[in-house]
Amino acid sequence: MTGLRFILIALLVPFLFSCAAATPTRPTTVDLVAVDYTTMSDQELQSHYARLSDQLARESRAERLSAAGRPTRPGASQDPEAVAALRERWNQVRQEMRQRELLP
Repeated sequence: MTGLRFILIALLVPFLFSCAAATPTRPTTVDLVAVDYTTMSDQELQSHYARLSDQLARESRAERLSAAGRPTRPGASQDPEAVAALRERWNQVRQEMRQRELLP
């Protein structure tokens, strides 16, 4: 019986490590700003815009929480320059989507 448990554990541990390694991570604010959006296809641009919007929402939430003295969640840089660069890139991508007639 202990031999069966050992084999089961020996097979289960590598599986759990492979699942943990495959967990996707969120791109950081710096990563999102560094991407060249001008060479993206329409679908890639829309997906990038959604990621920028999500990160901007996280950053805004973190600003409000820190102003209220509450702890913030991971994923927000809380760097005012990075947030300003993110907002500027969001506007640039939005303008590109308008030029491509992807926004109403």
